[in-house]
Amino acid sequence: MLRTFKLKHIVLQVLLLTSSVLTSSAVKKTLFAGDSDIEGWDTDDEFPDSVNEGVGGWTCKQVGKRINKYLKKHKPEWVVLVCGENDLAYGESVNKAFQDFESVVAKIVKKGARVIYMGTKPEPGTKKLHSDYEKYDAKIRAKATGMAATADTIPPLVMVDVYPVFDVIERDEPGELYKGDNLHLSKYGYAYWTEWAKTALADDLGSCIRWENNSCAEQSNMEGLPTSTPTTSSAPTPTPDPPSAVIGDPSVNDCPEGYEKIQSERGCKEAMKLVGKSDWEGDEDTNNWPSRCYFCDNVDDCEDGVWFNKVEDTGTARTGARPICALPNTFCEDDADWTYTKRGRVTDCVWVGKKSKRCTKIGDDGAAAFQACKLSCKGFKTTSTCV
Repeated sequence: MLRTFKLKHIVLQVLLLTSSVLTSSAVKKTLFAGDSDIEGWDTDDEFPDSVNEGVGGWTCKQVGKRINKYLKKHKPEWVVLVCGENDLAYGESVNKAFQDFESVVAKIVKKGARVIYMGTKPEPGTKKLHSDYEKYDAKIRAKATGMAATADTIPPLVMVDVYPVFDVIERDEPGELYKGDNLHLSKYGYAYWTEWAKTALADDLGSCIRWENNSCAEQSNMEGLPTSTPTTSSAPTPTPDPPSAVIGDPSVNDCPEGYEKIQSERGCKEAMKLVGKSDWEGDEDTNNWPSRCYFCDNVDDCEDGVWFNKVEDTGTARTGARPICALPNTFCEDDADWTYTKRGRVTDCVWVGKKSKRCTKIGDDGAAAFQACKLSCKGFKTTSTCV
């Protein structure tokens, strides 16, 4: 009887251990690995199917000692890597820190994953190291380019170039990007990282080697990818791209096929220029005219020019009035529901668009202004998120 009990106990332990191993080895699409910048990043909610293995104070050498364990455990497609700043802060040379970084990347790529490196930051508390940061990042830029040139397929190492953009933001709005210790990222800083990392991760089959301010700053020639065999037949005449904005038919309240209503007044003003109109008449809020952006020319009861109708309902077609429409995603749009409250004063994206530094504000719903007010922030060098 005692032997039977012991056997059952042993079997139960084996089953529990097996279950624990299977659970802890769950495959994740994205692995976040590195130092305190990774550890302090709230990646679970922002990046589904990811795992965060960041450890405060770690160097590239320390990451390198554990990275194979993480790769075996999670089997990621991507590794978002942050390391190097601590190496330099602890007295390592730029060359030694870079060698340790190369070692980490080599281990990741060998396992079939791709790397997104988030570049160094010009923190106010580490000004003596900024020159080394820039040298370190320069080596990684060159490494990414070199790996892309010899890769069989898409670039294995992708860089999100943080330093040049953060440097401008820090000069315009000192302290916004960092916590009180002048070292670690604030929620504003992380909002940028989250936006930029999401863009890089979404480029699964792309050729971008280096991203800067959410735009591709350096692209691979993709020589390693299969190319079609040239033929002797003449090349087809290229089809011209459709115009970004058009004036629709008169007396209707909908757009031509393939085009959409423009949802913001500022977008309407941009579209007005694209369709060759210059007379801006203003905005209104009425169900008696077409919704959103429209144009009048010799129309009864309508001043000639372009109007923006803010009506929340569908609006109404009027004889002669013509909608101005745009291709999808032509214009960045502002979130009409986004607000920022300070000392009881509630403001919106229109307020944000008056000063570039306001694009770093975090709204009442937790979204950064540069994410919610893309149209209002468009054109500011530090926060443009539109292409």
